[in-house]
Amino acid sequence: MEIQEVWPGMDPKSRDWFRQNPGCRALPRTLVNIIGAGYPGHIKVDQDGIMPLSKTDLAFLHGVALASRQM
Repeated sequence: MEIQEVWPGMDPKSRDWFRQNPGCRALPRTLVNIIGAGYPGHIKVDQDGIMPLSKTDLAFLHGVALASRQM
């Protein structure tokens, strides 16, 4: 799963979390569960339920954070 795949259907509260935490390199279990509820595929997590973000995810989220600051 990539974040940009689920971004359009993500709830506003989760989107705000990402905008406020653009340097996050892994998703906490709570966010994984919220985002994963609407995703039909497999989500790769570690033994603690944390999802490391890919370089693609990080680039996407950096762009989202920059765009939100320019508004």
